[in-house]
Amino acid sequence: MKSLKSVIQSANIILFLIFNPLIFFSQKISKEIALSYQIDGINVDRYGYIYEMSYDNLFKKNKNNQILYSYSNKNLGKISQVDVSNPLRPLLLYRDMGVICVLDNTLSQQEKNIDLNSLSLYQTNCIANSNFDNGIWLFDVDINEIIKVDIHSNITYRSGNLAVILPDFKGPIIRMEEYNKHLFAFTKIKSLNLTNLDL
Repeated sequence: MKSLKSVIQSANIILFLIFNPLIFFSQKISKEIALSYQIDGINVDRYGYIYEMSYDNLFKKNKNNQILYSYSNKNLGKISQVDVSNPLRPLLLYRDMGVICVLDNTLSQQEKNIDLNSLSLYQTNCIANSNFDNGIWLFDVDINEIIKVDIHSNITYRSGNLAVILPDFKGPIIRMEEYNKHLFAFTKIKSLNLTNLDL
């Protein structure tokens, strides 16, 4: 025969098992994500992956905010722009150093860096992938010109001075994107559909 003490202990265990789920499920669960770094910019590619820039670091995250890949190059300094319009070939612009870095979808460097200073392009403001021929579009503020380079650092296209070609041009261009063989350039005032370019 069970003692009174063991019956009470059994009853307490049964009550704990019955009411314990109610305690856990009645609480509101909230989760905050604490970052150990400052975010300078965020981009999202067409597959929903998130790219976070933090000074000289680039992090690729999934929808659950888990870091999948990261890239950093301390020698080049701060990342100025990331272009993920082609998720298989993200581009990084290091404006202060005049360098474009081409990565793959795992954020591994693919080719040798493109040195814009060797092309006499000292004030490149923004870049964009050219999915048509794997070139890279860029806008140089110094010469007010849109230029296209290939992966071997050869200039394949020059627009000429945009202020001369487009009398209403209010530069500088702050963002560019190629879509369906058209280059779209965005200024602080309005966007320009540059359809007359030979792509």
